Amino acid sequence: MLAPGRELAAGGHRVRVIRAGDAAAPPRIAIFGKLSNPDPNLLAAQVRTNLALAASLKAAGSQIVADFCDNHFADPLRGDYARALLGFADLVVVNTENMREMVAAQTAKPVQVIPDPVEGPGGPPRFEVPRPPRRGLLGRLGRPGIAAKPLQLLWFGHQSGLAALQRFGPGLESAAGSIPLSLEIVCAPGFGGEELAAALEGRGQLEARFTPWSTDETWSALQRCDMVVLPAVPGDPAVATKSANRLIETIWAGRFALAHPVPAYQAFADCAWVSEDLLTGLRWALRNPELAMQQITKGQQMIREKLLPASVAMQWEKALRAAAATSPTAAAAAAPSGAALRLNLGCGDKILPGYVNVDVAPSRNGAHPDVLCDLRKLSAFASGVADEILSVHVVEHFWRWEVEAILTEWVRVLKPGGRMVIECPNLAAACEALLADPDVGPGPEGNRSMWVLYGDPAWRDPLMCHRWGYTPQTLAKLLRGTGLEDVRQEPAQFKMREPRDMRVSGIKPHL
Repeated sequence: MLAPGRELAAGGHRVRVIRAGDAAAPPRIAIFGKLSNPDPNLLAAQVRTNLALAASLKAAGSQIVADFCDNHFADPLRGDYARALLGFADLVVVNTENMREMVAAQTAKPVQVIPDPVEGPGGPPRFEVPRPPRRGLLGRLGRPGIAAKPLQLLWFGHQSGLAALQRFGPGLESAAGSIPLSLEIVCAPGFGGEELAAALEGRGQLEARFTPWSTDETWSALQRCDMVVLPAVPGDPAVATKSANRLIETIWAGRFALAHPVPAYQAFADCAWVSEDLLTGLRWALRNPELAMQQITKGQQMIREKLLPASVAMQWEKALRAAAATSPTAAAAAAPSGAALRLNLGCGDKILPGYVNVDVAPSRNGAHPDVLCDLRKLSAFASGVADEILSVHVVEHFWRWEVEAILTEWVRVLKPGGRMVIECPNLAAACEALLADPDVGPGPEGNRSMWVLYGDPAWRDPLMCHRWGYTPQTLAKLLRGTGLEDVRQEPAQFKMREPRDMRVSGIKPHL
């Protein structure tokens, strides 16, 4: 979240850290991330402070973004915080697909995946196999030969991953035969890393040492090592949602990784050894250093194409612009000053002057709506604010079982006395056209018949498929069912007009 934030700031956006009691004006968008204070009392205080801050910013009109990069829902305190934060959120962002599924089980709000960016300094691929000890004449006479340089292994990470290293570490001493190994553990002090290093030290030809964690020490350790080990505890639910950040940092630093098959690692299965059997991977890399180098190079190219901070920042910018476009403030700003509020719902690429153009798609044919919003729930608009709602060739894209609820939601936004206008294809006219020419193909010749039933297949987009058809009589009945009065058919004004299309309008009654 912070690395893309620096990129956004460099691109001209205003990015700052906000705290409770900040005297500066509330931001347009506030992003809340995870809490990781190890002190339970301080963590509880931080939860209270953050939720109070989210409530005050929400009341001040800020859009709230909840960013989840770890599964804390099972933790009593962090889980309650995460669920409460979801209640404030206008946008939910996660860093893996598995995390998306986890969070989606907690909320009905849309959840967007934005991957972690690579953060550390890159380095050229390097993999050197230590030579075995040389035993010359002096060695044969019983005097020491020249000792082999140990293979430098590295583990770095959060304290929660130490359990996996503890399971994996004891097997290292027999992994490489006659080649001695050195394992460096980089972790925050006080969580058992020091004790684990002491327990592993001296096992066979294995050396082990502990280094207190910091970002600088992590990058330095990646440069010192020959290879990185990333074990995981099988079946650990927390591992299933982890991102690939440690793996991509390793590859970006130019080092070969031995990693258990965490779901997020699978995209890099050709760029590292990703398997349950890490010791076999260690032996394979020692026998095939050239292939190991090729895998590192391939992984760095993948990172360069998709995971540099600037690339991830572009995804954040797109998501934040969409969140800003859904706010009531944005909706009001989009309306012409001093004019009646007229909404063009489902505008697509038809941006109409004098209307607030609303759509669920960020763009269509290069056109962008004024307000991005799900038409099933017009959360960007308060009740009773619109003088007119216009919807052109939209209602046929909804399932029949959801249409009543959708139209009722649209009526909610209308002022008493406000007018709703719906244009869509006329199913009766389409049936007549199909009977007159039943041998019609999927091309433009079907725009008066088959396209009415199913939509234009040239779009190749499920959102553009038709899910139900209407006649003037059935559409008018629907509008009356929402409470509209003076429902009538009028001449269609858009698309192909009569006879293929139709227009039905109604008025919201005064109370």
